[in-house]
Amino acid sequence: MDIQWFSPLDADQTEIARYSQQVLAALHTCTDANIVAISPGQDQTSTPEWTRQYISPNNAISPTGEAPLAIYHLGNNRNHADIVKQLFEQPGLIVLHDTNLINLAQTCTKEIPGFDWLHHLAAQYGPEALRLGKAGLTSPQQYEQLIVQYPLFKAFLANALGIIVHSNYARDIISTVYSGPIIVAKLPYPCQPALTRANYDDEVYTLIFCGHAGPNRRLTSLFKAWGAISKPGKFRLQIFGHLDDEESLLEAAATNGLSGYIDIRGFAPESELAQALQSAHLAINLRYPTMGESSASQLRFWDMGLPSLVTQIGWYSELPADTVAHVKPEHEIEDIQRILEDFLNNPNYYAAMGRRAKAYAAHQHDSANYAQQMYEFAKTCSELRLSHHFLDRSLARLIGNMCAHEQDIDLFKDASQLLVNTLEPPTD
Repeated sequence: MDIQWFSPLDADQTEIARYSQQVLAALHTCTDANIVAISPGQDQTSTPEWTRQYISPNNAISPTGEAPLAIYHLGNNRNHADIVKQLFEQPGLIVLHDTNLINLAQTCTKEIPGFDWLHHLAAQYGPEALRLGKAGLTSPQQYEQLIVQYPLFKAFLANALGIIVHSNYARDIISTVYSGPIIVAKLPYPCQPALTRANYDDEVYTLIFCGHAGPNRRLTSLFKAWGAISKPGKFRLQIFGHLDDEESLLEAAATNGLSGYIDIRGFAPESELAQALQSAHLAINLRYPTMGESSASQLRFWDMGLPSLVTQIGWYSELPADTVAHVKPEHEIEDIQRILEDFLNNPNYYAAMGRRAKAYAAHQHDSANYAQQMYEFAKTCSELRLSHHFLDRSLARLIGNMCAHEQDIDLFKDASQLLVNTLEPPTD
């Protein structure tokens, strides 16, 4: 089977690229897939060294002449706009890394002629969503409300032959508007042998944050809770990654009496980050509102045997309670305070949580199992291409030409579905 893999490929810059690196290696080892890795908008001759074995001059056309199946990786990132352009031209299998693609939609509005994120927001949810979308352009509070109430994704699914998601939460949301095949596959991570962890009898404990420190990562809430515990000086926080507003963040820390306890490290070499994770005591992975994402960072925390603080929402709410410390959005400050106080009183409980988390990740998030599940699903989606192509390119155009009004098209829905069922291959 031939596959075109559309994804970011710079593993030093994005988690989805790191994910692609491990899954492509597993597909190459565990299946007979012939794969071409493509990062649209990027000069293929300048792609990272690890991708070279997946770049073929014949564009992965098999000897039988069968066209390759496109697999598109979509996340809520402006750098995925070129992938969307290709998706709109060629149907394929979508791996949906986020269920709220509002930032991607806003970028597509700028880069894809005729695409308007506000139009798609209104089409998916109606006039109230449109009103909130417009208000959110100038109001951070209303923008947050928009994200919570109206996850935007339907606009990107029209050419989906099938969809892979990484949580039951994402499947349930997507299935409200998409009737095609969907599977849930647990996000993989390449686990490593057990490491020597930090000493949980230390006098001062290190908190660690990794990733893009935008408003939904709740660092300001962390500071409010942390500053109010009995012994705030027992913790230090290291922040790795991009900050939207470093000055405001440091002001919030100072307001809560935490000046001197925050160490902003920015982007760091892999070896430096790995050492920091190994030396830390508790990871901070709060996210509200959620974008519907599963977290590669969370899997990395688990692989390092690191206990973590997560928001009880979306994918994170599905995580076993003995592998993470859950924070309820409606009791955010109180829950963070309670957990930090509990950590000071019983640090070895959290050390044991980290060990359980590592064992859980090794068992549940295996790369080879994920690759095999994806491959079997991809074969099913490839068989659907004939019916999809005929219906979307031929029948839809014919019906559109015959019908003067949109309500007339409804008359053809039952007949169209019957034709879909006829053309789709039988299932065992």
